[in-house]
Amino acid sequence: MIAQILSGTVLTTTGILTAALGALFMISALGILHRHLVGIACICAGIALIAWGARFFKRARENTVHGIRRHLLELAENQNGIVKASQIAVQLGKSDNVTHVINTLLQEGAALKRKSGNTILFVFPVFLQRRTCQSCGKDYILLTPDSKCPACSPEKGHKKKNAVTA
Repeated sequence: MIAQILSGTVLTTTGILTAALGALFMISALGILHRHLVGIACICAGIALIAWGARFFKRARENTVHGIRRHLLELAENQNGIVKASQIAVQLGKSDNVTHVINTLLQEGAALKRKSGNTILFVFPVFLQRRTCQSCGKDYILLTPDSKCPACSPEKGHKKKNAVTA
């Protein structure tokens, strides 16, 4: 992370100096074409270096504890409050900072660790959305925006059998 911040600083500073040099070339061009071309090239290179340095800064900020926490909470909100450990590993990777943030959230009570079969789930109660079924009156958690009441809707793999008439 520190290397990314230092790299971002060096690239941004170099970009600013290169763009300033290009501006000086443009100012002192005095109608000489190759000076104009060198000035434009330096300005473009400076802008590219500034953008590259800003990208390093952004990546370094995302790898901080605060950035990981923000990204994890956004993931929990997008997943309606239930996030698999594998999703966290894919989105944020496996690092000491990610583990630290998860443990902090567990200690604060902002997240709960559950196990469903072989899958480890992290439940974020703040993002769980509940709905009351209009038919049976039971409360259920919305796993997706179009979730249906598990008490009223048939389970997966369950098929209605036709009545046998004699």
